[in-house]
Amino acid sequence: MDENVKTDKMEKQKTLEAVGGVRPRKYTDTGKEFSEGQIAQCFNGLKVLSEKIIRMISDKEHNEAIRVNYSFWMQDYEQFLMKHQTHFSRLHEIEQEEYMQIHTPRDVFLMNCKREIQQNINSNPVQRQESAKGKSVRSAGISSVSSKRLEVEEKRIKLEAKRQAMKRKRELEMAKTALQLNEDELQMRTEIAVADAKAMIYDKFERGEIDGVEMPQVKLETIEPTPKPLQGKVQSTIESKALNPVAKSISTDEGESG
Repeated sequence: MDENVKTDKMEKQKTLEAVGGVRPRKYTDTGKEFSEGQIAQCFNGLKVLSEKIIRMISDKEHNEAIRVNYSFWMQDYEQFLMKHQTHFSRLHEIEQEEYMQIHTPRDVFLMNCKREIQQNINSNPVQRQESAKGKSVRSAGISSVSSKRLEVEEKRIKLEAKRQAMKRKRELEMAKTALQLNEDELQMRTEIAVADAKAMIYDKFERGEIDGVEMPQVKLETIEPTPKPLQGKVQSTIESKALNPVAKSISTDEGESG
């Protein structure tokens, strides 16, 4: 009787654990390490397969081959998610946060790969069967597009460099203008300060507060008297003789003969 009761309890416990009715048995450190190792192994396999499929897409492999490998990828990805969910549900809250720091980058990587593969499959529903001529035409078209794209990019770089140069030039001009304005303002402030100082000294002198200040001297020009007409003529003759030796000699001879 006791053995039957014990068996019933064990079966009931397993049933409750299966449907999530009670918390499973204690998750030991060894069990955690084993689960994490399986998850890491599954992820590494998915990573290798993802890189293989993306390389096939880059090499323009047949779409059917890409689809086959992608089906394998999806199967492995489902196993990865199952292992992740089982492991995550048995962790404590703090352990879950630490584990998600590892899982999140992995899941983001796989989702990006999945999106890229699906986009390629959806855009190429028919299997690729290209002739050598078709490949040559496609390659030429790709080369032409790449050349135009490179030309546009080069033009954009030149325009950006020109814009930066103009911006720098404008900044230098503004700095130069500001410096000139500061110099002009300083000059005016200096002149105003000098004028104020002089005015203050003169005000004190007028009020008799200080002595010995030299007043500005006004230079008076010497005014010569205007010569009379006759006096001016005689003066002119005298100056002419004094300056002309020949005239002086003739005048002397005339005086002696007289």
